[in-house]
Amino acid sequence: EDLKELIRTEIWPWIRNCESQHAQCAAFAAAAVPTRLIDVGLDGDEMVKMIETDQKALEYIALSYCWGKGTGNSKARTTSKNIQSRLNGILIKDLPATIQDAITITRLMGVRYIWIDAICIVQADGPNDPGDWATEAGRMGDYYSGSLCCIAASCAKGSTEGFLRARPLGRFKIKPIPSDQPKDMEKELVRHHILSLSKREALGEAWCELVRDYSNMKLSFASDRMVAISGVATLLSRKHDDDYFYGAFRSSLAECLLWWSSQDPNTEYPGWSWLSV
Repeated sequence: EDLKELIRTEIWPWIRNCESQHAQCAAFAAAAVPTRLIDVGLDGDEMVKMIETDQKALEYIALSYCWGKGTGNSKARTTSKNIQSRLNGILIKDLPATIQDAITITRLMGVRYIWIDAICIVQADGPNDPGDWATEAGRMGDYYSGSLCCIAASCAKGSTEGFLRARPLGRFKIKPIPSDQPKDMEKELVRHHILSLSKREALGEAWCELVRDYSNMKLSFASDRMVAISGVATLLSRKHDDDYFYGAFRSSLAECLLWWSSQDPNTEYPGWSWLSV
């Protein structure tokens, strides 16, 4: 009941306000419709099913979550072997907890469809069965930006943990700000105003920070590093009218070249690109 009330009084007003007031958000309208979606059905249904959209525009929610280590997310993966059965139906209880929670939220919001990468993208199943990950991953930026909203399961370290849980209660110390840091803090507080002064410089700075954080992350599959970030890059390239190639934007090429690594480069990518290590 608390969750229903939260959706009614907080989440839907946020979404409607964004739709009516945020012109910049509207500018990110999706250029690509998801190839597949999950029909969550009605509350109480024990099954959901994957559908092929045939490029018809449908209102949907997207899930952003961490797959986690090991085989925890293996039951969620769609492959060429199980895709046909998934078009007929998927037992909810067979899916990881995080995905079950996302289905619950989608139903409570009264939305019929949700996009989840592991299910809606046909995953590779061996070297001779690549699925359609390479094609679909490049469109993920459009899929997320075109969703009604995105559920970010940031509190779950893996797909088996779930995110609908009681809030932890505890005591927290309030730390004073050191006297030598107020200027840095002020810069961070007004950062969004600074960024509006030069969009190209903003893109370069933000991209370099993103690359720094992204390159330190451990992906479920290291081979996905290039294709996984290309969706975001494509979206930014279109938004800022900037050329993107091998992990760098033309407008910030100098900044993107200021790096070094003690590792031997991967010859699959140019040696000047951070993707080569």
